[in-house]
Amino acid sequence: MTTRPYEAGQYHRDLPSELKRLYRFATLGFEKEARALAALGLADGMKVLEIGSGPGFFTERLSTLVPNGSITGLEIDPELIKHAEEYLPSRAKSPVSFVQGSVLDTGLPDASFDFAVTRLVLQHIPDQAKALAEILRVLRPGGRLVVVDVDYRAANLVYPVKPAVEAILEKTAMAHALRGGDPYVGRRLFKLLEHAGFEDIDLEAAVLHSGVRGIEWCATQFDPDRLQPFVEQGLLPEEEWQAVRDAVDAVLADREAFYLNVMLLAGGRKPSGA
Repeated sequence: MTTRPYEAGQYHRDLPSELKRLYRFATLGFEKEARALAALGLADGMKVLEIGSGPGFFTERLSTLVPNGSITGLEIDPELIKHAEEYLPSRAKSPVSFVQGSVLDTGLPDASFDFAVTRLVLQHIPDQAKALAEILRVLRPGGRLVVVDVDYRAANLVYPVKPAVEAILEKTAMAHALRGGDPYVGRRLFKLLEHAGFEDIDLEAAVLHSGVRGIEWCATQFDPDRLQPFVEQGLLPEEEWQAVRDAVDAVLADREAFYLNVMLLAGGRKPSGA
């Protein structure tokens, strides 16, 4: 078991495979996410905090929306910060700096950001209320937060439907929960922001479809090798893993195959008097 709900080097068969998956997912439907971010308050010139900035793939795209602003990436994993610092200098369209730390205790000054965004991070945080309270603290009065996350019941939908593929998706959700994560956080986003004290809460969605890039591009999301650590730990029988691999091969060979994911974006504003 991992010591945190998410550690990039232990969430796939190896770190390069996980980085490949993260890159492809960051680029699958960013235009739709960008439209939703703008609808929820992101504007050029803002001082932005990206919580869980990871290897910098989403940061690169986020920077195109605030070329006259700035981005501070908060990331707990020093290896991912190192990757982002090497990846972004020739790619980012706005100034980017990094802080190593946890969203539960950022160490950042009060009221120092206009906008905060956290993408596919809240599902990995056991104490979500504490995380949102910390984000509220570092936002200026009137500043906005957007949480981008999923609910596993509306994420990673694959056609044609194959029981073995459905099983891998369900096992991935179960493994996520066993690590201390919340695979169904998407359905709770509105209420989580409400309870944290945010105002003007709204919910948007970005529907990502493999038609944009092709099913092969998206196959990293339901790659059976994401379960390899569980095979090695004896938590998943080898024959069951092979059945999943055969089913995925059958999906990828089908000319009508597609992958669909519903990204949920919940936005809220810090009260002006807070």
